Amino acid sequence: MFHAFTNAQRARNVTHIFSTRKQLIAGGARVVPVTLAYTVAYYAATRSLALGLSLLLGNAIAMLYYEWVHYVAHIPYVPATAVGRWMKKYHLLHHYLNERLWYGVTNPSIDLLARTYMPAAEAERSTRTRVLYP
Repeated sequence: MFHAFTNAQRARNVTHIFSTRKQLIAGGARVVPVTLAYTVAYYAATRSLALGLSLLLGNAIAMLYYEWVHYVAHIPYVPATAVGRWMKKYHLLHHYLNERLWYGVTNPSIDLLARTYMPAAEAERSTRTRVLYP
């Protein structure tokens, strides 16, 4: 849901730069068709409305967690826990060092599987990311 860019931004190939907090949050209109698609898929897979809705609820909770962690990573807020601070720093490497690495927002497990994890000291700075550390 994050990273909602306008066609003009895509045309200029501007990525990973947000001038306002509103640009961080995608429009709610995308939530309805995605939710309907998941509802149909879960019902088709389980043939049970109760189980399908339970899966949908679990999916919604996971998505809200993902959205919150991603939002916190992009605002001037210091998470209270060491894990939260580490995850924020981990995600911001994706935006400020190399946009082709560190896709994980809530944890790095998929980055390890997809080989998009690398120690920050070994990563090459991309020319497309914002400069955080001169």
